[in-house]
Amino acid sequence: MIENDYVMRLIDQLTRLLVQVFGLKDARQYDEALRLLRGETRRLIGLDGAMLEFLGPEMLRRTLGSSEKAIVAGHILEAMGTVYREAGEETRSTAARIKALDLYATVLRASPDALDGDVRQRALTLADLVAVRDLTWDERHSLLGIYETLRLYSRAEDLLFALLGEDLDTQQLVAEGLAFYDRLLKKSDDDLAAGSLPRDEVIESREQVAGFLHAGEAGEDEEDAVGGDEDGKDRA
Repeated sequence: MIENDYVMRLIDQLTRLLVQVFGLKDARQYDEALRLLRGETRRLIGLDGAMLEFLGPEMLRRTLGSSEKAIVAGHILEAMGTVYREAGEETRSTAARIKALDLYATVLRASPDALDGDVRQRALTLADLVAVRDLTWDERHSLLGIYETLRLYSRAEDLLFALLGEDLDTQQLVAEGLAFYDRLLKKSDDDLAAGSLPRDEVIESREQVAGFLHAGEAGEDEEDAVGGDEDGKDRA
């Protein structure tokens, strides 16, 4: 269970800090704003701000070790994303926001109504912000699970098919896609409708995703057959 009072005390301290940070941002002193934010991060959650940006999502979750720290770290990464955005560093801004999204999603999986829905609302806002950016394959892949956690099932499906269309790591994506649809089929019709993905579409889409794997296997068989013919020609 999340200790709301503890989190809110930390967020209150962070809010006072952000007044200074955003003041520096508005004065276009971006490096100073980030330096201040990184320095105070250790005091707030026991992790240097530079490490907050450097660590990968999985290692960051393990290092923070609690939902309370994950929520505050998410707020900090959101602030970093805003400063980077103003500084014109879109790539770093998006990376910080996606990492914040990942932390919020992790919290929501354990506590769907964390901070009376505030975490979910912040995550939804971030999801809209990053959706309009140019994302790397890995960033888009990470959004699959995040969208599912946020119950944005239709958006997760659109992203899944877009990634499958790029023909990268198809076998793994198919496995993830089938597992995604299997989880959805266990939900109520009302839950699926709320996520803009009715049950009949889930069933149909699951079959389509399975077809990607069969298509890949057929392609490999054709390549093997062609290779065998060429070998036969060489021997002749």
